[in-house]
Amino acid sequence: MTTGKTVQALNAKKKELSELIAKTNSHKQEIKARKDQLQRIKEENQKVTDQTASRRKMIAKMKQQKEETADMPRVLDYVEQKRKMYELQVSLKNWERKVEIAAIAKQQTRVRVTS
Repeated sequence: MTTGKTVQALNAKKKELSELIAKTNSHKQEIKARKDQLQRIKEENQKVTDQTASRRKMIAKMKQQKEETADMPRVLDYVEQKRKMYELQVSLKNWERKVEIAAIAKQQTRVRVTS
């Protein structure tokens, strides 16, 4: 009887041990999964930190460029000035033709007067 009780107790402890081993294995797998997840999060965190630093540098550079170009004329002002320049060039050519025509006319009248 004592042996039977000992065998039953041993079997109970073996069952308990196997359950604990299963739980331990489960916990080990969970720990490994969480470590992997932690590593991925750390890598992602580093990427985000790097991107943030990169964006801050880019923003600082853009601010500096903005400050450098703050006193420059606007593009529309430049376009308007170019338009006026072309109009003045056309007007100048017209006036030069008129002067040439007037000079030719003056020469012709001198030739008629002297003849």
